[in-house]
Amino acid sequence: MKKTMYKTLTVLATAVAAISVGHWWFDPIQMINESSATVGNTKQSSWQASSPPTAPAAPAANPATAVDAVTALKTSVALIASGYQQVSQYPDYSVPLDQFQTDLLYPNAASSNRRDLTPAGLPLKISVEVSAYRHTFDQPIESLTSISGDSGVLAAIGSVRMSVRDSDNRILQTLKTRRSGDNGLFSALGQITSDSQQPAPAINREAATSSTQSWRSQFEGQRSWPSELNLTAEITLSDGQHFIQSTPFRLIELAAVITGVGRPWQDGNELVIPVQLEQAQKGYYKLGAVLYDADKRPIGYLQGKQQLKTSTGTIDLRAWGSLLHQLSQAQGLWLGSFQLRNVPARPGSPTLWGDSQQPDYALPTVNPEDFSNEPYQNQQAQARLEFLQALSGKAPAS
Repeated sequence: MKKTMYKTLTVLATAVAAISVGHWWFDPIQMINESSATVGNTKQSSWQASSPPTAPAAPAANPATAVDAVTALKTSVALIASGYQQVSQYPDYSVPLDQFQTDLLYPNAASSNRRDLTPAGLPLKISVEVSAYRHTFDQPIESLTSISGDSGVLAAIGSVRMSVRDSDNRILQTLKTRRSGDNGLFSALGQITSDSQQPAPAINREAATSSTQSWRSQFEGQRSWPSELNLTAEITLSDGQHFIQSTPFRLIELAAVITGVGRPWQDGNELVIPVQLEQAQKGYYKLGAVLYDADKRPIGYLQGKQQLKTSTGTIDLRAWGSLLHQLSQAQGLWLGSFQLRNVPARPGSPTLWGDSQQPDYALPTVNPEDFSNEPYQNQQAQARLEFLQALSGKAPAS
């Protein structure tokens, strides 16, 4: 009885751990067999002392505690199964998206780093920001240092110097700065906005007040610089106190450029959207993009991949029908928030990035009645779901 109970605990714990980190490729049968072997066959050390000490008696197991642990694990697995059931209704290349998933809506958002010195007894907050994390060499780079806090401390600021440094903290360029009269907030690059949608949240979310001072600078990346860089601000107070704050950014060579979107077509219960690439290096590409409705509210996140052997090519993105069936009426759509990568052929090689000529492209009118609300069918996903439901003690849905 005890052995069966602890074997159950082991299997459930292993399942929860594997599923929680998104590892869906385990073999349930193999996992159960390995767990059984681990519980039933404890290995002994090959070395034995001539007079082994007497081991203390193991405390008696409390069956009630073990039962509670099994129940708790089953509850956790049931929650995971419920979430997975919702996710598995969509293919992994076409999933729902909302306005809170900012990492996908703004894949190249500003890089910022903030520090609050108040706990150290100094009423001062320092923020260093770069307008985007990845930049090309011909792209102007906006930088900002904001200092907020007690007016007396702000009055004691002696100097603010900004510089570009490498990963070894060597100064590559000292920047010319200008004082900014506003709070100097950056918006995420590549965002899609309209009259009905508010801009993306500013990076420095602290409201502009009379107790905030800002310094701006603009520069361009040099080809002699390494790709991994830091924007560094040095703040010196009149009493000699010195503070350094940095935020990272990268310089990249474009691997390809998105130049447009071809006319979509319907394939079964999917809308196929061809994305056109030019100036492409040869290689294997992965593309992610956000599908928006007519009011530029996010509908779903689409992913596609393609091997390109020439400098031009197309990557097809597919939108699953249930995403489109939920539209309130026939309407034009938008595709934007692109994230294009040239995946290295060998492990350890750097990933190359692409960009888009425009932040978004308009798509023709789509009628939601042309698509059904049926869930995506995948035998492997269904097997995983049934396995989770069995572990949780819930009978799979017929």
